[in-house]
Amino acid sequence: MAVLVVYGNNANLVAEDIGALRATVISYMVLRFSQICFYGLYSIASHHHRTQNRAYFILISIGICIWIPLLFESVTTRTKVAVTIVGIIYEVSLTLSPTRI
Repeated sequence: MAVLVVYGNNANLVAEDIGALRATVISYMVLRFSQICFYGLYSIASHHHRTQNRAYFILISIGICIWIPLLFESVTTRTKVAVTIVGIIYEVSLTLSPTRI
């Protein structure tokens, strides 16, 4: 819950402050990481959806890596916008719903 508060408090300030951008992106990455930890552990515990959970684990891991360039100040704004568009399209098309796998 605390990570969601950090995300929500900084999301409106990402265009103005690199610290707010970093706090927003890192809190989002922490949320996604906690989600893949659940899917990774659940894939070990349950054999019913093991393949689906492991595939989802891999797809979300790749999605987390897409957001890393946003953390660097040396990356231009145009590149950050492109990375954001790619990240959103990737997550909506592949990892938003585990039923698409």
